[in-house]
Amino acid sequence: MSRYDELPAHKAVDKRFEDNFPLWRGIYEAQDELLRFLSGDRYINDSGAFNKDRRGVQIRGQDIQDTIRHVVAKATEKPRSVEGRPIDQDDDPDAAEVMVGLVTNELSDPYKGFERERYAAIQSCREQRMGIVWMDYVPDFGAYNGEIFYGWQDPRRIMWELPYHPHHPLCGWLIRDKRIDIEEARRTYKAKWLEPDRGALTAHGTWKSGTPLIQGYSDWLAAACVNDDKITIRECWYKNDTTISKTKKPLDYDELKPDARYLSCSCGFASDTQATLKRMGSPDLPEQVEGGCPTCGGNLNRIDATDVSASVLAYSRGRRLVVSAPYSPNPEDIPLYDKGWPITKARSFPALFQFASVKPGAPMGPCDVDLMWDQQVAQDNLDTLAVQRVFEHRNYWIMPEVGINDFRRKRFEFREDQQNLMFRDMTKAKYGPLEVQQVSGTGLDPGWGGVRETINQNLTRYRPTGDIGLTDDNSKDIAASTVAQLEKQGEVPTQDFIRRCNQELSMFYGVVADYISATYTPERLSRLNIDGTDFLLAIKGDDLPNFDFVVTETPDFTGIDKEKSQAFDSAMQVAAQFGPEALEAWGQFHNVPKSVIRTIQKLFQAQQQAAEEAAMAGMPMDGAAGGQGMPAMESAAAPIDSGPNGEGIPLSPVA
Repeated sequence: MSRYDELPAHKAVDKRFEDNFPLWRGIYEAQDELLRFLSGDRYINDSGAFNKDRRGVQIRGQDIQDTIRHVVAKATEKPRSVEGRPIDQDDDPDAAEVMVGLVTNELSDPYKGFERERYAAIQSCREQRMGIVWMDYVPDFGAYNGEIFYGWQDPRRIMWELPYHPHHPLCGWLIRDKRIDIEEARRTYKAKWLEPDRGALTAHGTWKSGTPLIQGYSDWLAAACVNDDKITIRECWYKNDTTISKTKKPLDYDELKPDARYLSCSCGFASDTQATLKRMGSPDLPEQVEGGCPTCGGNLNRIDATDVSASVLAYSRGRRLVVSAPYSPNPEDIPLYDKGWPITKARSFPALFQFASVKPGAPMGPCDVDLMWDQQVAQDNLDTLAVQRVFEHRNYWIMPEVGINDFRRKRFEFREDQQNLMFRDMTKAKYGPLEVQQVSGTGLDPGWGGVRETINQNLTRYRPTGDIGLTDDNSKDIAASTVAQLEKQGEVPTQDFIRRCNQELSMFYGVVADYISATYTPERLSRLNIDGTDFLLAIKGDDLPNFDFVVTETPDFTGIDKEKSQAFDSAMQVAAQFGPEALEAWGQFHNVPKSVIRTIQKLFQAQQQAAEEAAMAGMPMDGAAGGQGMPAMESAAAPIDSGPNGEGIPLSPVA
């Protein structure tokens, strides 16, 4: 038993936060400095962003921002190729494609904006070392048992158990601070005593609750507690909680309600639930239907219960969530929420983590601002110096004190009324040479150009020096190999970063799949229109196997439109000559995405089926691929365990 187990749940979270804050404080402070630097805070005597005096001009270059924008664009440039791999059943490519289609459809919704939030997270990791997209399940939203939403997460308000990656199976906890509207917090957690953060501060900047704060954290947090009606909510997600239940008894199965029963076959087929069939006019489900499986003709057996783990953990699979308001203490001295995760079957924390680089032994590596800090400061100062030298440029005149007069025999003083005429008074020559000399203003150091060029090369080395845009007028005369070479000119490969981004996506896709299988209703599944997955309707939500996902960048074709067309014709010839099964080897050899291979296989199989049906009917084959289309499949059945775990109030979305 650890020392945290001896404390109440909410105090254990605060204690864990305080113990780990010194490890994270340096990261948070560095992230603050990186953002300030990127926004232009690069001078000791800063004249401000709204300076209008030429004497106070301070150049703030955009080279780091341009580099970050370029890297983010490269990381999001190509569509992703996703492969689903069942991990607890025999390999089923159809079921894998169903799950991939569901996840892809969920993440491509433009209104939920996952791609927008991921773009922000990638930019954040290049600016602040780490970027996060958090996933929230909001019940009672929309028409289908709630919705999944995504939002950018401030990396300075999150910490986890070191030295693990957050998705590592042995990473036991993750703490997340978020600020939400006070009325929403009171309504969600049924706690009218909650106060906004500004109400928890005294006039001297201390906390009324007496909650001890670590040096440095209090100032950082107090600065964020402006006069708004928001409160800080602290969530601690435990992944492997070992608390033993005092009331649960070991069970070998979980009995279903009568309306949740369904028929299943050993081949994997699952019917609609009894409730769905009743709405369609069918009677109650029998215990067995001999030869009733529409897929293989086998027997259908009624499923009355599901297998569960025979454990007595207080929280399903050790997934525990404790929520507290650290600066608005509960009068009853209990947490706001202490139950299971909203989706207990999720395999890991509901977040996508992006890191600019990896540093062994540290939570994350440096980012672009870290690595390019000195070069940007040097170039900004060189540019500022050059501008100031031009502003200060003057021509100076050296002339004797006496002996140079105007046409009136008065001292020449460079006035307009003297008409630029000078006369030497030779009688004054005994005092020195009667000459007028011009001295030009001082210029830049001769080495200025070479130094700036070197610094600029260091700043722009991650961006291509040549960039072209192809149009219909000039693209036809440029070879594909030349285009590829020009696109990569001066480009330092970003494949390492893209590969790590895809690794993070692979882990996040698994969590999204868990959320989908736990929350999608049969009505929602039956209305989804996912291209190429007609067999989706024959699969029940909870019967979808657990999947791992492999996310890769879609490979480039070797040419442009003409060569793509030739590649498609070649694939159809291979399928016609050797059968659609040969496309697997052909696609692997030519580096073609598996999703493309599957689409061609299904198209070829549909054409063959239409030809056979036309031959049997004695009718000419319709020219359209697929003929009359695929036969209708069974409608989807309801997931057994849809929605949250029902053990308490689910979390509200990110404010």
